[in-house]
Amino acid sequence: MTKEDVTEALKVLGVNNLYSFRLEVRALPQILHMDERLYGITSGVYEGRRWLAAVTGKNLYLISVNPLSKTEVKLIKLSSIRNVSVNKGLMFAKITLEHNEGVITLEHAAKASVPTFVRAVQHPLKN
Repeated sequence: MTKEDVTEALKVLGVNNLYSFRLEVRALPQILHMDERLYGITSGVYEGRRWLAAVTGKNLYLISVNPLSKTEVKLIKLSSIRNVSVNKGLMFAKITLEHNEGVITLEHAAKASVPTFVRAVQHPLKN
């Protein structure tokens, strides 16, 4: 994926205003393969740090960028995700992803990005 592809995907998903300035989004072209496409994106707090969660056709990428240290990327195959649940609060949402190797809970996710993110994760679950 190129930088322009990422920018266009954020516009299509309706979250360009939420994530275009994030360091994690700037790292996406270096992390994603050229043939991958973004279907959902959100961010939240996990393990005490902010992570960007990006869904492509077959993978979920969790990306954390610290300007003083290295970029950390966790890759989860969508086929290994068993359950997705969302708890919406007044301003933010909490997303819980159960997969074969454990549970990931993203807290303080922007509510505007949650519906498309959850649909993108759940699409492989329905097949």
